[in-house]
Amino acid sequence: ASYLLGRSTAPRAASLAVALHQNLTTGTHDRLDRHGLAEATGSGAPSTRLALYGQAYFLPERTLRGRFNVSWRVPGSRAPIEGASAYGTAPGFSGHADLRSAMQVSLALEYSLGPNWTQAGELLHERDRGVVVRGTRGDGGRFTRDGTAWWRHSFAPAVEYHWTDNVGLIAGAVVSFDGRDCAAIFSPQVALDMVV
Repeated sequence: ASYLLGRSTAPRAASLAVALHQNLTTGTHDRLDRHGLAEATGSGAPSTRLALYGQAYFLPERTLRGRFNVSWRVPGSRAPIEGASAYGTAPGFSGHADLRSAMQVSLALEYSLGPNWTQAGELLHERDRGVVVRGTRGDGGRFTRDGTAWWRHSFAPAVEYHWTDNVGLIAGAVVSFDGRDCAAIFSPQVALDMVV
């Protein structure tokens, strides 16, 4: 759900909006040993995010667009855990994971190369205060792990092709270049954008 706070007219055509996002759990985050999976496909925690979005055009004919996004994950999301999981638990474990707050900030520029092609680049800053995992191991012993807070900086170059004003394809990758207590990432991404 989003609400437009304000919009200016050309030439900048700037806008500012707030949004509320609810993440629904659809992937597999636990019982990996029973499902025969090597890696999880979700967090298992339905989480809520509050966000602020802004954008503006900076060159004539709207050939350069700048965007910024700031989002904050509300703390308190909980994921039930059984067995091997995305949280590093082993087979036989039973408990839960409590997610703390997290923040993501992004700054992006998009430059139109023509009527169909656009080049884009985005800088990302992610900060997560960690996860607390509590439960019982397979041998009956109590288990508690207080996950370390982490941060990461990434760059996401991409290229877009638009068949029409309503249909386009974007392809790129998210590549991390700095961080603390987190894994380096290289994540290719392709998305089809359709607006009705």
